[in-house]
Amino acid sequence: MATRGFTAPSTWLVKRELMLLANKMLKADVDTADDTFNLQLDLFNHTQFSFLSEATVAYRVNQGSDSRPKSKEALDKRFDKLLETQLAYLERYPNTNYKEILRILLERHNNFEKELSQWDYFHSRVSSQKVTIYYATLEEGFSQDKTLEFQLQYQDTIHFELPKEATSLRIDLSELPSFYQRVSLSTMGYQTELLPSFSNGDIIGNYVMFRDSDPQLIYDISILNQKSFTLEYVMFNVDDINREDYIAKVLSQDLSHLQKEVRELGAYRVKFKQVNDERHYYKRELEKMVVAYNSVTHSRRWTIPTAIINFFRRK
Repeated sequence: MATRGFTAPSTWLVKRELMLLANKMLKADVDTADDTFNLQLDLFNHTQFSFLSEATVAYRVNQGSDSRPKSKEALDKRFDKLLETQLAYLERYPNTNYKEILRILLERHNNFEKELSQWDYFHSRVSSQKVTIYYATLEEGFSQDKTLEFQLQYQDTIHFELPKEATSLRIDLSELPSFYQRVSLSTMGYQTELLPSFSNGDIIGNYVMFRDSDPQLIYDISILNQKSFTLEYVMFNVDDINREDYIAKVLSQDLSHLQKEVRELGAYRVKFKQVNDERHYYKRELEKMVVAYNSVTHSRRWTIPTAIINFFRRK
Protein backbone atom coordinates (compact mmCIF):
# COMPACT_ATOMS: atom_id res chain seq x y z
CA MET A 1 0.00 0.00 0.00
CA ALA A 2 2.61 2.56 1.07
CA THR A 3 5.35 1.85 -1.46
CA ARG A 4 3.19 0.88 -4.45
CA GLY A 5 5.07 -2.38 -4.56
CA PHE A 6 4.10 -5.09 -7.00
CA THR A 7 4.35 -8.81 -6.33
CA ALA A 8 4.59 -9.71 -9.99
CA PRO A 9 6.90 -12.74 -9.60
CA SER A 10 4.55 -14.49 -7.20
CA THR A 11 1.99 -17.27 -7.19
CA TRP A 12 -1.54 -16.88 -5.84
CA LEU A 13 -3.72 -19.79 -4.80
CA VAL A 14 -7.18 -18.26 -4.45
CA LYS A 15 -10.59 -19.79 -3.90
CA ARG A 16 -13.15 -19.22 -6.63
CA GLU A 17 -15.46 -17.24 -4.37
CA LEU A 18 -12.65 -14.88 -3.37
CA MET A 19 -11.60 -14.39 -6.97
CA LEU A 20 -15.17 -13.48 -7.92
CA LEU A 21 -15.22 -10.99 -5.05
CA ALA A 22 -11.92 -9.47 -6.16
CA ASN A 23 -13.16 -9.13 -9.74
CA LYS A 24 -16.33 -7.47 -8.49
CA MET A 25 -14.32 -4.96 -6.44
CA LEU A 26 -12.06 -4.34 -9.44
CA LYS A 27 -15.07 -3.19 -11.48
CA ALA A 28 -15.40 -0.25 -9.10
CA ASP A 29 -12.16 1.17 -10.50
CA VAL A 30 -12.17 0.36 -14.20
CA ASP A 31 -9.93 3.35 -14.96
CA THR A 32 -7.18 2.20 -12.61
CA ALA A 33 -3.57 2.75 -13.66
CA ASP A 34 -2.78 -0.91 -13.03
CA ASP A 35 -5.40 -3.52 -12.18
CA THR A 36 -2.66 -5.76 -10.76
CA PHE A 37 -2.13 -3.19 -8.02
CA ASN A 38 -5.84 -3.14 -7.17
CA LEU A 39 -6.04 -6.91 -7.23
CA GLN A 40 -3.13 -7.47 -4.91
CA LEU A 41 -4.39 -4.87 -2.42
CA ASP A 42 -7.65 -6.83 -2.16
CA LEU A 43 -5.94 -10.19 -1.96
CA PHE A 44 -3.55 -8.92 0.73
CA ASN A 45 -6.55 -8.23 2.92
CA HIS A 46 -8.33 -11.55 2.27
CA THR A 47 -5.50 -14.10 2.11
CA GLN A 48 -2.54 -15.35 4.09
CA PHE A 49 1.02 -15.49 2.77
CA SER A 50 3.36 -18.43 2.45
CA PHE A 51 6.97 -18.38 1.29
CA LEU A 52 8.05 -20.32 -1.82
CA SER A 53 11.78 -20.85 -2.27
CA GLU A 54 11.47 -20.77 -6.07
CA ALA A 55 9.53 -18.34 -8.22
CA THR A 56 6.90 -19.99 -10.38
CA VAL A 57 6.09 -16.98 -12.55
CA ALA A 58 8.31 -15.22 -15.08
CA TYR A 59 7.45 -11.55 -15.43
CA ARG A 60 9.01 -9.02 -17.75
CA VAL A 61 8.32 -5.29 -17.96
CA ASN A 62 8.55 -4.03 -21.54
CA GLN A 63 9.52 -0.49 -22.44
CA GLY A 64 6.43 1.56 -23.19
CA SER A 65 4.08 -0.71 -21.24
CA ASP A 66 1.67 0.69 -18.64
CA SER A 67 4.19 -0.30 -15.98
CA ARG A 68 6.97 1.71 -17.62
CA PRO A 69 5.66 4.67 -19.63
CA LYS A 70 8.01 6.44 -22.02
CA SER A 71 6.69 10.00 -21.70
CA LYS A 72 6.57 12.19 -18.61
CA GLU A 73 2.89 12.91 -19.18
CA ALA A 74 2.06 9.20 -19.18
CA LEU A 75 4.22 8.67 -16.09
CA ASP A 76 2.52 11.54 -14.22
CA LYS A 77 -0.89 10.16 -15.13
CA ARG A 78 0.07 6.69 -13.90
CA PHE A 79 1.38 7.99 -10.56
CA ASP A 80 -1.69 10.16 -10.01
CA LYS A 81 -4.01 7.21 -10.70
CA LEU A 82 -2.03 4.99 -8.33
CA LEU A 83 -2.44 7.67 -5.66
CA GLU A 84 -6.19 7.64 -6.25
CA THR A 85 -6.18 3.86 -5.79
CA GLN A 86 -4.20 4.14 -2.56
CA LEU A 87 -6.59 6.71 -1.11
CA ALA A 88 -9.62 4.65 -2.16
CA TYR A 89 -8.26 1.51 -0.49
CA LEU A 90 -7.56 3.39 2.73
CA GLU A 91 -11.31 4.05 2.83
CA ARG A 92 -12.18 0.48 1.80
CA TYR A 93 -10.02 -1.09 4.52
CA PRO A 94 -10.19 1.21 7.59
CA ASN A 95 -8.35 -1.36 9.73
CA THR A 96 -5.14 -0.81 7.76
CA ASN A 97 -2.04 -0.33 9.92
CA TYR A 98 -1.71 3.44 9.46
CA LYS A 99 1.18 3.66 11.91
CA GLU A 100 3.29 1.24 9.86
CA ILE A 101 2.37 3.01 6.63
CA LEU A 102 3.39 6.35 8.13
CA ARG A 103 6.71 4.92 9.34
CA ILE A 104 7.52 3.57 5.88
CA LEU A 105 6.55 6.82 4.16
CA LEU A 106 8.56 8.95 6.58
CA GLU A 107 11.67 6.85 5.95
CA ARG A 108 11.18 7.08 2.18
CA HIS A 109 10.54 10.81 2.43
CA ASN A 110 13.78 11.25 4.35
CA ASN A 111 15.72 9.32 1.70
CA PHE A 112 14.10 11.36 -1.07
CA GLU A 113 15.10 14.59 0.67
CA LYS A 114 18.70 13.39 0.84
CA GLU A 115 18.66 12.74 -2.89
CA LEU A 116 16.96 16.06 -3.65
CA SER A 117 19.53 17.95 -1.59
CA GLN A 118 22.17 16.72 -4.06
CA TRP A 119 20.15 17.48 -7.17
CA ASP A 120 22.12 20.66 -7.96
CA TYR A 121 25.30 18.59 -7.94
CA PHE A 122 23.90 15.54 -9.64
CA HIS A 123 26.91 15.05 -11.90
CA SER A 124 29.76 16.97 -10.29
CA ARG A 125 28.71 16.27 -6.66
CA VAL A 126 30.87 19.18 -5.58
CA SER A 127 29.46 19.42 -2.07
CA SER A 128 30.47 15.85 -1.21
CA GLN A 129 34.02 16.00 -2.59
CA LYS A 130 37.38 17.24 -1.33
CA VAL A 131 40.61 18.48 -2.87
CA THR A 132 43.32 16.37 -1.23
CA ILE A 133 46.99 17.35 -1.43
CA TYR A 134 49.54 14.65 -0.58
CA TYR A 135 53.27 15.22 -0.20
CA ALA A 136 56.17 12.78 -0.15
CA THR A 137 59.75 12.97 1.10
CA LEU A 138 62.92 11.08 0.22
CA GLU A 139 62.25 8.70 3.11
CA GLU A 140 58.49 8.23 2.73
CA GLY A 141 56.05 8.14 -0.16
CA PHE A 142 52.52 9.51 -0.32
CA SER A 143 50.33 8.53 2.62
CA GLN A 144 47.16 9.61 4.40
CA ASP A 145 49.30 10.93 7.26
CA LYS A 146 50.80 13.66 5.09
CA THR A 147 47.82 15.37 3.50
CA LEU A 148 45.97 18.67 3.30
CA GLU A 149 42.24 18.76 2.57
CA PHE A 150 40.03 21.51 1.16
CA GLN A 151 36.37 21.54 0.16
CA LEU A 152 35.95 21.16 -3.59
CA GLN A 153 34.39 24.18 -5.30
CA TYR A 154 33.41 24.92 -8.86
CA GLN A 155 36.22 27.48 -8.87
CA ASP A 156 38.79 28.17 -6.20
CA THR A 157 42.23 29.52 -5.33
CA ILE A 158 44.06 27.62 -2.58
CA HIS A 159 47.24 28.79 -0.86
CA PHE A 160 49.19 26.16 1.04
CA GLU A 161 52.65 25.41 2.35
CA LEU A 162 54.50 22.11 2.65
CA PRO A 163 57.44 21.07 4.84
CA LYS A 164 60.90 21.83 3.43
CA GLU A 165 61.71 18.11 3.21
CA ALA A 166 58.84 17.53 0.73
CA THR A 167 60.16 16.37 -2.65
CA SER A 168 56.93 15.77 -4.56
CA LEU A 169 53.25 16.51 -4.18
CA ARG A 170 50.09 14.93 -5.50
CA ILE A 171 46.81 16.73 -6.01
CA ASP A 172 43.60 14.67 -6.04
CA LEU A 173 40.81 16.83 -7.42
CA SER A 174 37.96 14.85 -5.83
CA GLU A 175 37.58 11.07 -6.07
CA LEU A 176 35.18 11.14 -9.02
CA PRO A 177 35.60 11.70 -12.76
CA SER A 178 35.80 15.46 -13.24
CA PHE A 179 36.63 17.99 -15.92
CA TYR A 180 38.47 21.31 -15.60
CA GLN A 181 38.84 24.33 -17.84
CA ARG A 182 42.09 25.14 -16.09
CA VAL A 183 44.29 23.74 -13.31
CA SER A 184 47.36 25.74 -12.31
CA LEU A 185 49.94 25.14 -9.58
CA SER A 186 52.47 27.93 -9.06
CA THR A 187 55.10 28.82 -6.50
CA MET A 188 54.20 31.80 -4.34
CA GLY A 189 57.78 33.06 -4.17
CA TYR A 190 58.75 32.94 -7.85
CA GLN A 191 55.22 33.13 -9.31
CA THR A 192 56.23 30.32 -11.65
CA GLU A 193 53.68 27.81 -12.89
CA LEU A 194 54.74 24.20 -12.45
CA LEU A 195 53.98 21.47 -14.96
CA PRO A 196 52.90 18.04 -13.70
CA SER A 197 55.35 15.19 -14.08
CA PHE A 198 52.45 12.72 -14.19
CA SER A 199 48.68 12.77 -14.59
CA ASN A 200 46.13 10.01 -15.06
CA GLY A 201 43.94 12.46 -16.95
CA ASP A 202 44.10 14.00 -20.41
CA ILE A 203 45.79 17.41 -20.58
CA ILE A 204 44.59 19.22 -23.72
CA GLY A 205 45.92 22.76 -23.77
CA ASN A 206 44.57 24.35 -20.60
CA TYR A 207 41.90 21.67 -20.21
CA VAL A 208 42.42 18.79 -17.78
CA MET A 209 40.00 15.90 -18.26
CA PHE A 210 39.75 13.05 -15.77
CA ARG A 211 37.54 10.39 -17.33
CA ASP A 212 38.03 7.89 -14.52
CA SER A 213 37.74 7.95 -10.74
CA ASP A 214 40.61 9.02 -8.44
CA PRO A 215 42.02 11.88 -10.57
CA GLN A 216 45.67 12.70 -9.84
CA LEU A 217 48.26 15.32 -10.72
CA ILE A 218 51.83 14.72 -9.48
CA TYR A 219 54.53 17.41 -9.35
CA ASP A 220 58.28 17.19 -8.71
CA ILE A 221 59.21 19.92 -6.21
CA SER A 222 62.59 18.54 -5.10
CA ILE A 223 64.62 21.43 -6.56
CA LEU A 224 62.50 24.16 -4.97
CA ASN A 225 63.80 25.90 -1.89
CA GLN A 226 60.48 27.51 -1.01
CA LYS A 227 57.52 25.16 -0.56
CA SER A 228 54.68 27.70 -0.65
CA PHE A 229 52.19 27.15 -3.47
CA THR A 230 49.00 28.48 -5.03
CA LEU A 231 46.55 26.07 -6.62
CA GLU A 232 43.94 27.52 -8.96
CA TYR A 233 41.27 25.54 -10.77
CA VAL A 234 38.04 26.13 -12.66
CA MET A 235 35.69 23.21 -13.26
CA PHE A 236 33.66 22.71 -16.37
CA ASN A 237 29.94 23.07 -15.78
CA VAL A 238 28.52 19.56 -16.19
CA ASP A 239 25.28 20.17 -14.26
CA ASP A 240 23.28 22.93 -15.96
CA ILE A 241 22.75 22.41 -19.68
CA ASN A 242 21.17 25.86 -20.04
CA ARG A 243 24.30 27.78 -19.03
CA GLU A 244 26.73 29.07 -21.63
CA ASP A 245 29.68 27.40 -19.90
CA TYR A 246 28.11 23.94 -20.11
CA ILE A 247 30.91 21.57 -21.06
CA ALA A 248 29.32 20.36 -24.29
CA LYS A 249 28.74 23.95 -25.46
CA VAL A 250 32.33 24.99 -24.71
CA LEU A 251 33.82 21.94 -26.42
CA SER A 252 31.43 22.38 -29.35
CA GLN A 253 32.66 25.96 -29.82
CA ASP A 254 36.26 24.78 -29.61
CA LEU A 255 35.60 22.04 -32.15
CA SER A 256 33.90 24.50 -34.50
CA HIS A 257 36.87 26.87 -34.22
CA LEU A 258 39.35 24.05 -34.88
CA GLN A 259 37.34 22.86 -37.89
CA LYS A 260 37.48 26.40 -39.28
CA GLU A 261 41.26 26.44 -38.82
CA VAL A 262 41.54 23.04 -40.50
CA ARG A 263 39.56 24.33 -43.50
CA GLU A 264 41.81 27.41 -43.71
CA LEU A 265 44.92 25.25 -43.46
CA GLY A 266 43.47 23.03 -46.17
CA ALA A 267 43.14 26.05 -48.46
CA TYR A 268 46.72 27.09 -47.70
CA ARG A 269 47.88 23.55 -48.41
CA VAL A 270 46.23 23.65 -51.84
CA LYS A 271 47.91 27.00 -52.60
CA PHE A 272 51.24 25.67 -51.37
CA LYS A 273 50.90 22.64 -53.63
CA GLN A 274 50.16 24.87 -56.61
CA VAL A 275 53.19 27.08 -55.92
CA ASN A 276 55.38 24.04 -55.27
CA ASP A 277 54.24 22.41 -58.52
CA GLU A 278 55.07 25.64 -60.39
CA ARG A 279 58.50 25.74 -58.74
CA HIS A 280 59.22 22.18 -59.82
CA TYR A 281 58.03 23.02 -63.35
CA TYR A 282 60.35 26.03 -63.69
CA LYS A 283 63.17 24.02 -62.15
CA ARG A 284 62.74 21.33 -64.80
CA GLU A 285 62.59 23.95 -67.57
CA LEU A 286 65.74 25.59 -66.25
CA GLU A 287 67.51 22.25 -66.18
CA LYS A 288 66.48 21.68 -69.81
CA MET A 289 67.86 25.12 -70.76
CA VAL A 290 71.17 24.37 -69.00
CA VAL A 291 71.46 21.07 -70.85
CA ALA A 292 70.67 22.81 -74.14
CA TYR A 293 73.19 25.58 -73.41
CA ASN A 294 75.93 23.09 -72.52
CA SER A 295 75.22 21.07 -75.65
CA VAL A 296 75.73 24.21 -77.74
CA THR A 297 78.80 25.59 -75.98
CA HIS A 298 80.59 22.25 -76.11
CA SER A 299 79.82 21.48 -79.76
CA ARG A 300 82.49 21.79 -82.55
CA ARG A 301 80.46 24.47 -84.29
CA TRP A 302 80.83 26.56 -81.16
CA THR A 303 84.34 25.66 -79.92
CA ILE A 304 86.28 26.08 -83.30
CA PRO A 305 84.90 29.54 -84.20
CA THR A 306 85.37 30.60 -80.62
CA ALA A 307 89.01 29.48 -80.69
CA ILE A 308 89.67 31.41 -83.98
CA ILE A 309 88.02 34.53 -82.60
CA ASN A 310 90.07 34.32 -79.43
CA PHE A 311 93.27 33.87 -81.56
CA PHE A 312 92.69 37.08 -83.49
CA ARG A 313 91.77 38.90 -80.28
CA ARG A 314 95.14 38.01 -78.86
CA LYS A 315 96.84 39.35 -82.01
